Amino acid sequence: MMAWHNTRRIAVGCSRSVVLTALGLYLLLAPSCRLFSSRTAEEVRAASPRARFNAAYRLVLGGHYESAAERLREVKDDPNPKNEYVDDATFWLGYCCQELGRTQDARLAYEEMVSRFPDSRYAATAQERLGQLQGK
Repeated sequence: MMAWHNTRRIAVGCSRSVVLTALGLYLLLAPSCRLFSSRTAEEVRAASPRARFNAAYRLVLGGHYESAAERLREVKDDPNPKNEYVDDATFWLGYCCQELGRTQDARLAYEEMVSRFPDSRYAATAQERLGQLQGK
């Protein structure tokens, strides 16, 4: 009973148009804000390279390196010539492999990054990480 009373008091303090506007925005934006990690593998593969990379990058940020590596590999190996996220995916794949302790896979990804994309914003960082891995 107390929770309903508090909710009613909050709702009474807002004008009807503000509540309806907030509800409308939620209903409009909620489907597109769904976390990508909850989508099926088929939905992810059918998405644009940008959407697939962003989904994988969110997994990296969340520390889900194994899942991120799988998704990043799919973006990296995508044969679509308009895929402009191959260099990003290659670098972050190396990062995930390094975090997972798979130094050989990380080294291969960083070497590919440096050789295929020397003008990428990640090239210098990949070169540094290669140097760090040489001692391991």
